[in-house]
Amino acid sequence: HFCLPAVEEELSKDGPRAASLKALFREGTPFLYSITPWVGYEFKDEGKVLHGDWLSACEQRRSVNEGVRLFAAAFGEKPVSACAPGYRANAATMLAWACAGIKVVQNGPGTDSGPFLGRHGLLHLHRNVAFEPALFPEADTVSEALASARRSLRGGRPAVVCMHAVNLHSTVRNNRDRTLERLDEFLASLENEFPDLLYMHDGDLWETLRSGRYTRQGREVP
Repeated sequence: HFCLPAVEEELSKDGPRAASLKALFREGTPFLYSITPWVGYEFKDEGKVLHGDWLSACEQRRSVNEGVRLFAAAFGEKPVSACAPGYRANAATMLAWACAGIKVVQNGPGTDSGPFLGRHGLLHLHRNVAFEPALFPEADTVSEALASARRSLRGGRPAVVCMHAVNLHSTVRNNRDRTLERLDEFLASLENEFPDLLYMHDGDLWETLRSGRYTRQGREVP
C-alpha cells in the first residue's frame, strides 16, 4: 500500500504531506491510512483521482521487474504468483506480470468465482476464505472460515485462505498466540470434515493445471 512516485512527489514539495510522511517514517511506519490515504497503492496513485491515477505501463513494468529481482535475490528463484496491494491492478499490471514470468494472480474476496485463465495466460485465483482474527476480534473467525471453505470445496473450487500478516505480528499487541490457536482449530476441523484435503501453494496449483497431476515430495498424488 505504497505508491513510490506519489511519495517522492510529496517529499519533493516538502509541504504538510511530506511532514506527515517523515513523522511516520521516524516511527518505522511507511503508511497509515488515517493519516496518509493519498499514498495509494503500488500501481495506483490515489492522489490523482481525476487524472491518470494508474501509473504508466512503463512505471508499472519497472516496479514489477524490481520486485521480481528482489524476490529472486532473497529466495533464490523467481516468483510464480503476485497480488497487487489492495488488489488494485489494471491491464498494464497484468501485462507487466506476464512479461516478468508471473503465472498466477491473486484477487481479493467478494466473489465465488473459481480459478480461470485470463489474458496473457495468467491463472486467476480469488481469496474466498477470510481468516482475520486480529482484524475482527469479536467475530467467530473459525466458524465463518469453515462455512466459506465448505462452500468452495463442495462446489469443486479450491478454498483460498486470506490471512494478513498483522494476525501474526504487530508492534502494538500480541496477535500471534490467539491467531495460531484459532488457525489450529480451523485446519483441524477442516481436515476432519475433508479427510482427502490437499494443501497447495500457487505454484502447485499452476503446475497441476498445466500437467494434469500433482506431485508432493517426489510422489504423485491421485
